Amino acid sequence: MVHLVTGLLLLPLALATVIDRRQASPSLNTLIQNAGKKFWGQCADEGRLTENSQNPAIYKANFGQVTPENSMKWDATEPSQGNFDFSGADWLVNWAVQNGKMIRGHNLVWHSQLPSWVCQITDKTALTNAMTNHINTFVSRYKGKMYAWDVVNEPFNEDGSLRQDCFYNVIGPDYIKIAFQAARAADPNAKLYVNDYNLDSATYSKTIGVVNQVKQWIAQGVPIDGIGASPSDYVAVTQACLNVPKCVGITSWGASDRGASNTPDLFDTNYNAKSAYYSVASLLAGNHSTSTTSASTASTPIATPTTPSSSSSPMQTHWGQCGGIGWTRATQCQSPYTCQALNAYYSQCL
Repeated sequence: MVHLVTGLLLLPLALATVIDRRQASPSLNTLIQNAGKKFWGQCADEGRLTENSQNPAIYKANFGQVTPENSMKWDATEPSQGNFDFSGADWLVNWAVQNGKMIRGHNLVWHSQLPSWVCQITDKTALTNAMTNHINTFVSRYKGKMYAWDVVNEPFNEDGSLRQDCFYNVIGPDYIKIAFQAARAADPNAKLYVNDYNLDSATYSKTIGVVNQVKQWIAQGVPIDGIGASPSDYVAVTQACLNVPKCVGITSWGASDRGASNTPDLFDTNYNAKSAYYSVASLLAGNHSTSTTSASTASTPIATPTTPSSSSSPMQTHWGQCGGIGWTRATQCQSPYTCQALNAYYSQCL
């Protein structure tokens, strides 16, 4: 799993100008689609999209898919057995449909954020019935509206074995097969994914275990359409997605740094695009310009987004980008940090 200093009265106008300009130029979603992929998505829920005007403007301008942060998790949707609350999920689905965004359901079965009643069930048949009823009720409600579902989330240990959570311990490893079969029956056209983290390295034991297990499930007829991974380097994962034909898209987990405990996102606390955004946009635009396999669906040429003017200091701060293919801004780091190349497209002050 994957950033203006001005007078207070002038700030809303300045932000509106930046956002309007962003809306008028190719977005990350446009750029990645022109590179042959389906979407650049973003996590969202009602609170994030209604807390101010900047968040929905950025979402509408830049992202083509939304993934719910919490509104579709089990504790939010079935807090007590058989009693469903779809209010948060309905709001997000309606917003996405009204704004022409794809929706990735997240998630149906996960060891975390479960209401206490789920793991209090110790009978195999009873827990199987509770799980399949949850999946069928939820997936059927949004049939035809969801591009995809994360059916089972984070079921693997770091050594590649299956996590022994309450589903595994009571139902056994077949709970995953049962969950995917239930989801497919409820919406045959939705793509179904198993999702996990720490899958960045192809030689890591967890990655090897996940890939081998998913291949076995598919060979057994389990209807799994793909694996969702959770990497953390914007440029590296974008390049990897471009390099892998079966990569369908990228979803960022958080649009701006406002309210975040650190600064991991593509827009800063003032909703200005950060260097990571421009690096990714440049990479996608460059791939489109050299691609011979994906025809442009836009009526105007795709241009590399203009790099914002540099600040008064020529030095990048800790964690800032300082180099890479297409990088035209500061290449020196504030002491004691040095510019270190992480890959051909991205160097960082570390």
